[in-house]
Amino acid sequence: MHPASLADEPFYILDNGLNPRIADLLSQLGYSMRSVQAEFGVAPTDSISDEEIIRHIGDTYGHRGVWVTKDNSSKREHAEVISASRISVIWIKQQRLSTMEQHHIVTRCYHRTYQDLVDSRTPIHYEAYFHGQSGKERLTCRPIRRR
Repeated sequence: MHPASLADEPFYILDNGLNPRIADLLSQLGYSMRSVQAEFGVAPTDSISDEEIIRHIGDTYGHRGVWVTKDNSSKREHAEVISASRISVIWIKQQRLSTMEQHHIVTRCYHRTYQDLVDSRTPIHYEAYFHGQSGKERLTCRPIRRR
């Protein structure tokens, strides 16, 4: 049984490209979140295809499912399956991020998106990125318009 109330609460799945320990730690702290590895019961070295992840999130969580990924090419490559699965997505724009930076983005985006997703009857897509001068970088996590 998943800790989230499937009818009301968003549930976040962190993609293969993000450190699974972030989801493990945040889940222990009460966040509605799992890594792909925990969700599928596989080792961190095992790979699950994006389409399998997307379909699973849609089948299990419906529009309350949130895929958190750094795979920005999936916007185009998997647009049809994302739309058909009716899941929300957070696309992290930066590719090279330390575990600490990943943790910062995931935690802030969780808090930024959570209530929006509770209130929404449809999926919402977000983009997350750091911007600004080095040492004074700011994090943005904002909804994006779908075309």
